[in-house]
Amino acid sequence: MPVTYSPRTDSAVEVPRFTVANLNEETHHLLLWQAKGHTRFVVDGRPLTLTAGQALWIPARTDHRFTIAPNSALMPMFFDARAMTSIVDVPTLVPIDANAETLCLALIGSQYSLLRPPADLQQMVVAVVEAQAVAPVGIPMPRSLTALRVARNVVLNPADQRSLADWAAELHISTRSLERAFVAETGLSWRRWRRIHRMIRAAHLLAAGSSSVVDVAGRVGFHTPSAFTRAFREHHGITPTDYRAAAIRNTA
Repeated sequence: MPVTYSPRTDSAVEVPRFTVANLNEETHHLLLWQAKGHTRFVVDGRPLTLTAGQALWIPARTDHRFTIAPNSALMPMFFDARAMTSIVDVPTLVPIDANAETLCLALIGSQYSLLRPPADLQQMVVAVVEAQAVAPVGIPMPRSLTALRVARNVVLNPADQRSLADWAAELHISTRSLERAFVAETGLSWRRWRRIHRMIRAAHLLAAGSSSVVDVAGRVGFHTPSAFTRAFREHHGITPTDYRAAAIRNTA
């Protein structure tokens, strides 16, 4: 009588529980995404549990240890603290929705393979983290799907250099129609909308105190500090250096 194979219906894999102890990344921030199951952490002496659909941002030089539950998957992402600044300087829980999940998967693929999408995925993922700590900016978002897609990309990646014509070609819409949508739905031209958002994000980064003017200029899409300084002073009425110094004094 022939023998037939019947797959198990409860679980096809058995990944055991395991613990990683006494960690402190001196040079890198971490984002640990719980893709499946759960993990119990102790971060700076405080216990917390990370469940599926969440991620934990752990800034560089933060003591942590964790135990991954059986049949769970924890996906790490690394950000060089010497090159990547962030306004989030404390451990932070981050919800991972479908859009953030796509970014995390793409970033993990780029960090562990030769796959290099033409976008700064690290900055986009850090923007997801920072959205948990930064109040919504006082700038209207467009409503139409095409213009909203462009605006959301700027929110995630203010350094993106694509022009409105580039976006129009990608979205199969005329540049004029996309520009009209921004003006009608936000009261601002595309270029003005993007400039305002960049200046608001720059102010948040400078106020955090851990980012240099050069770092912030790059984070918000300026190739030179001088161009950034001109734009920042035009918008805020103060230079980035003076703004940063005032923010540090106010928090001292």
